[in-house]
Amino acid sequence: MENKKLPDFLIVGTAKAGTTSIAKYLIQNDQVFIPYRKECTFFSGMEGNFKGPKDKWVNEAIIKNIEDYLDLFETAQSNKVTGEASPDYLYFYEKTILNIKKHYQERQQAFPKIIIILRNPIDRAFSHYMHFVRDFVETESFAKALNLEKERKEKNWQWPYQYKEVGLYFDQVKALLSNFDEVLVLFYDDLVKDAHNTMNLINDFIGLRPFNYDLNKKYNESGKPQNEYLGKVLLKIKGTPFIKKVMPSYIYYKAKEKKDKLLLRNLKKMVILSEDKEYLKEYYKEDVGKLSVLLNKDLSHWLK
Repeated sequence: MENKKLPDFLIVGTAKAGTTSIAKYLIQNDQVFIPYRKECTFFSGMEGNFKGPKDKWVNEAIIKNIEDYLDLFETAQSNKVTGEASPDYLYFYEKTILNIKKHYQERQQAFPKIIIILRNPIDRAFSHYMHFVRDFVETESFAKALNLEKERKEKNWQWPYQYKEVGLYFDQVKALLSNFDEVLVLFYDDLVKDAHNTMNLINDFIGLRPFNYDLNKKYNESGKPQNEYLGKVLLKIKGTPFIKKVMPSYIYYKAKEKKDKLLLRNLKKMVILSEDKEYLKEYYKEDVGKLSVLLNKDLSHWLK
């Protein structure tokens, strides 16, 4: 472990706000090293004991020790800027902050640069709901799923089932801004409207030379499978731990990209009901107001 180095930057979330796209775009850049495994899930300190539907696969994927985490970066050349993206880091911000400080101080490394990307919390919640519908782990209506959050949390289902709570950004962002000097806060809307400018901001922040990214691809989209049989077949391929264990990482993740393209073609968008949207507007009203003041940015359009 003596020569292994922790990453220079972390994309910490939020979930369903473009973290996958940003990581995939950065991988194109020969100045950057990001593991093929996008979500490294180490600093959030998850125990791997979730008990929800198909959470066994989630538990098996969680990295729990520093040696395994450092191994993800062992092939990075010394001249590369290294990073990773794990949206659980923002949700579990308290543990994440403690673990970052602990491990970087132990290795006498400067703290990583932190990249946060935020999305309208109402859209984010519904997108994550659609994500789980896509993966056949969410069978309830959106309204019922929102009402079940407390019960699911008590039963220790994995954290993204907290569709509402994940979008309470104020405490999450404030804590990271208070504990680290180099934090870049971005917005999903800006990534969608002008991805080139957003990637230029990231480039400057992590100290890269200008780079011409291919920004045409879309990643990790949510929706309801049009062909349920095809969706289940693709999901089964995605979730087979044996394949992942026996296949080299580079080949596995290239094959996964091709499979994900088929998955996206099979999706159709769902529409949030007006009553669910009104409920969430009221739920997020106070938090969005506080976040607007914290970031000195008018976010009132999130509640329109």
